[in-house]
Amino acid sequence: GYNDGPRFFGVNLFCELDSPGEYYIDRDAGIIYWYPQKEGFVPGVTRTTVSVFSGKSMIEVNSCNGFTLEGIELCGGRGGAVSVTGGRDNVIRKCRITRFGESAVRIEGGTGHKLLSCRLSQLGASGILASGGDRHTLSPSGFVIRGNKVKDFALFKHTYEPAVQFTGVGARISGNDFSNSTSSAVSLIGNDITVQFNTFSDLVRESDDQGALESFGDLATRRLVIRFNLWKNINGGTKYGAAAVRFDDFISGNRVYGNIFDHCGSFRFGAVQIHGGRDNEIKGNLFLHCNYAVSCSPWTYDALKTKFTRFESRWADIDLYGDLYTSRYPELLEPLDSLNHNRNFVSGNLVIDTPNLFRNGDFLVTRGNRIISLSKKYQ
Repeated sequence: GYNDGPRFFGVNLFCELDSPGEYYIDRDAGIIYWYPQKEGFVPGVTRTTVSVFSGKSMIEVNSCNGFTLEGIELCGGRGGAVSVTGGRDNVIRKCRITRFGESAVRIEGGTGHKLLSCRLSQLGASGILASGGDRHTLSPSGFVIRGNKVKDFALFKHTYEPAVQFTGVGARISGNDFSNSTSSAVSLIGNDITVQFNTFSDLVRESDDQGALESFGDLATRRLVIRFNLWKNINGGTKYGAAAVRFDDFISGNRVYGNIFDHCGSFRFGAVQIHGGRDNEIKGNLFLHCNYAVSCSPWTYDALKTKFTRFESRWADIDLYGDLYTSRYPELLEPLDSLNHNRNFVSGNLVIDTPNLFRNGDFLVTRGNRIISLSKKYQ
């Protein structure tokens, strides 16, 4: 809603139609007033289109095996571009997907599906929504999302519409370039997911209390491996802040190592922000010109118990303390108690020209972090 203090703005108001890219629709008269971009627009020559395609997806792949969609340009739809449901080993490769009102690619169920070397841009909502694998048996989906470029997404829905959202088990998100959005680029709930060799830039420009990579509210989410990524210019937020990596409410037992964080974090948040999780390991990263390297928002033990009651329905159908989960994630054998529920490990990081190493660092187990100031030397 609207409150005193938070910022807001109007979109496509007729009285404010004064900048390139803005438009107004007179729905009664059936007229669009549009202020075109200055570069590349030639009146009477440039092709201008308005999509009336409102289907769920332009291409639907249902219960297929070994289907490949390659080298296709999909452009202009009020819904999405491609949906893949069930089946196995289907591939979307080297496609250009642009100007869709809803999420561009949806992958639901099946195994071994891949999205490779595609270009996604100008999207009203998310880039890729994917779910697969079985969290009850920890059977992996085998999904691979690699070498894609996703930019200018969440144009209509400014929050909770990331470039990639994955729910499930055993996916690999590798070598992608995510840029230019109001909020998060990657959202994860699940197990044994690897995010590596990606570039994250100019993200979380508007959202508050968010991260470029988000995971939220699920105690069964384990072994998110976030390694060897480049994160830069992630510093929006209005009150709490913006982080590059944000573990929020029970997200535990994950690893963040070998990353470069450049100009990340704002307000109360560091480049890595942990709220209410434990046994996360932040190791061997480079923090450069960040607000904090790592920030922690600890819970009291009473708050933990209250939150547990509130959130436990999210993992209630998973046998979290059975043999399968405790053998894969042995830290679950140690009960949450008043001594360990904020325990996270930060070690071997190099921190350069960052004014504060930690926020609430007393709740972190730290070792071998090195702080260097170069700004004076090179002024």
